[in-house]
Amino acid sequence: MARSRTTRRGKALNRLLPPGYAALALLVVAFLLPSALRPPPDTTQSGSEYSPDAPPNSKAQSLIKTEFQPGSNTAGQEGAGNPKPTPSVKQVVASPPPPKTGATTVVCATNWSPPRQWDSVYAPPCQAAFIGDNGGNLQPGVSTTQYNVVVSFYGQQQTDGIINDASAQSSAQLRTLNDIQKYFNAHAMTYNRKLQLYYATEASATDQETNQRSDVTNAISKYHPISAEIEGTAPEIDEYTKNHVTNDSWLSPIESFYQRQKPYAWSQISPTTAAKLTAEWICKQVKGHPPIAGVTSGNATFNPKKDRTWGAMEIPLAWANSGPTLLAGLKTCGVQPIDQAPGVDMVQEIQQALIKLKNQDVSTVILNTDIVDAMLYELQARQIGYYPEWITTGWGGLDQDAYLTRDVPVDELGHTFGLNIGEVNLDPANMECYKAVASVDAGYVAHPLYCHLYWEMISHVVAAVQLNGPHLTRESLAKTFVDLPPVQNTPRERWALVGNYLDPGRRAWPNAANVYWWDPNHLDADGSAGTYAYADCGQRYAEGQFPSRPAHIFTSTGYVTGRSFYSKCTPPA
Repeated sequence: MARSRTTRRGKALNRLLPPGYAALALLVVAFLLPSALRPPPDTTQSGSEYSPDAPPNSKAQSLIKTEFQPGSNTAGQEGAGNPKPTPSVKQVVASPPPPKTGATTVVCATNWSPPRQWDSVYAPPCQAAFIGDNGGNLQPGVSTTQYNVVVSFYGQQQTDGIINDASAQSSAQLRTLNDIQKYFNAHAMTYNRKLQLYYATEASATDQETNQRSDVTNAISKYHPISAEIEGTAPEIDEYTKNHVTNDSWLSPIESFYQRQKPYAWSQISPTTAAKLTAEWICKQVKGHPPIAGVTSGNATFNPKKDRTWGAMEIPLAWANSGPTLLAGLKTCGVQPIDQAPGVDMVQEIQQALIKLKNQDVSTVILNTDIVDAMLYELQARQIGYYPEWITTGWGGLDQDAYLTRDVPVDELGHTFGLNIGEVNLDPANMECYKAVASVDAGYVAHPLYCHLYWEMISHVVAAVQLNGPHLTRESLAKTFVDLPPVQNTPRERWALVGNYLDPGRRAWPNAANVYWWDPNHLDADGSAGTYAYADCGQRYAEGQFPSRPAHIFTSTGYVTGRSFYSKCTPPA
């Protein structure tokens, strides 16, 4: 199934994009983004697959990057004709563990006040070692010595089965998960039970709902998880919920879907929260001002001195489309964009939608889409000589993966800005996951994508097991997630997913965003030119907190990047 989807998209892209861009977009669509989110066109072709086992010292997409270079030397950075620097990640040296506190068998992080169980923004308060009866074999997947958790990812298939030292030798992804498992088993206080991860391969990897549900059924029957850390299509989430398995997903459908999945389903970045925050930010800081320099529709009628005019692009899938929320929020301040929802990955439909905006001299396009379609919009706009502003909402991923994003030409990417809700990609030496992995696997550099996706998710389930108490069941664990310690909007913590599960109307963790723009010149955490600049020294804003003033975007001071996130910074006046 995945093989035929790959080539169908490739032939469409080859008709409309230069060869380098077609190869890039094809590989992105087929291998990095959720297959279930991307329903295939009707025709059937054949093609080739990409091995997801990226080298441990590179970004997750390194094999794509080395085999399919984009056709432009200016992609995502300044300097035509200049060779791209080779991405690199410095070896992370593990710091010695903080001094012990509590019972003598517990090592807690005393560099937090009060001390935390491990050194992380996501960690619960320190607890002394447990002595007593933990209840034994309370449910399938919960024994006297172990509790089972499943990990799965449609776009990065791994060896199905237990994650341990033996299976970790098969890929950088599994080695990273195994090291994360070791770290938590050395630091968490989980009542004499150890975390046991299993990788549940979705053998079908298909957009077919019946197959998605059967994959979940197979994972539950084989591994008896009490929690699942998953990509998160609607059928996948629903099936885990029906079986009372707590699940946390990073793909994240809209909020109304999660409300129907209580109390078992939770998520990372919500498209609904992203839409609300984006509408508020646009109303308070972006509307009523001309676009940034360099923006043009390519038409003689375009006036760059006029206030912004608006378009919006949505995903045409009901369970993922937060467009109604976005449009309702924008309407409160008089912003009514030309709103369109071309078919997912449908290049011709995307081009026609862009031509409509170009012909009406729209200066600013809100991309309420995932990273693949966002990249396709920008690539297609360049093909028709359309160079608008691109605003992303913080949900789709264009604000997260600099290594992939920088392959969009800088003359389009240079007009890209918006909100970031996810983690900031700090220098690896400052990233919690990298440091944790290095502490149990000396000299090894963690897999970047798996750190980025699963560190927070696994941290949450381990913290919930600790807060749950010794009598651990699926039902009790689901209720304990609301007790997870919030991540505060402070200078120390705001690199992370700032938020909590305290609001009954929000099943997604993050509730705050910072403003970013694409910076083609500074280095990213991966060592290459082209990264994200964060306005107002990286400050995040929750709903109702955006100040009413022009947005501080593309400023010469008062911003930080991932590598300089903790540097001295004074916000613009």
